[in-house]
Amino acid sequence: MLDAQPADPDSLSSTAMLPGIAASAAAARALGYHGVANLIADEHLTPERIARMSRVSVSKGAARDFVIIILAHGLGRYRACPHGWTGDVERALALDALAAEPDPAATLSTLAELASRIVSKHWPEIAPA
Repeated sequence: MLDAQPADPDSLSSTAMLPGIAASAAAARALGYHGVANLIADEHLTPERIARMSRVSVSKGAARDFVIIILAHGLGRYRACPHGWTGDVERALALDALAAEPDPAATLSTLAELASRIVSKHWPEIAPA
């Protein structure tokens, strides 16, 4: 029998998880939300549940960060399996969170680029084994 090794809390590969969840956790961690990253990974949070968490934030910056985390979920799913993928759920949640922005679509585009960079950088940790 193998001895169980303690999981590294900052390692995404310490537990098996779906690429979308791993990508959201990686984005949260990259943005400095280590507790949120752990919660996403431990509870396997969906984009909808992450969006609910973002609604309790009073900071405009934090709301944008949560949009990046939500978008990273969709990007992780896409990179793992592009066939049949749509990012409609993540896009709708992001636009809802950005409704107070002067140009939600432009802000979404900018944040999507940031999410894409984070997912690309952390893909070796995110990708399923």
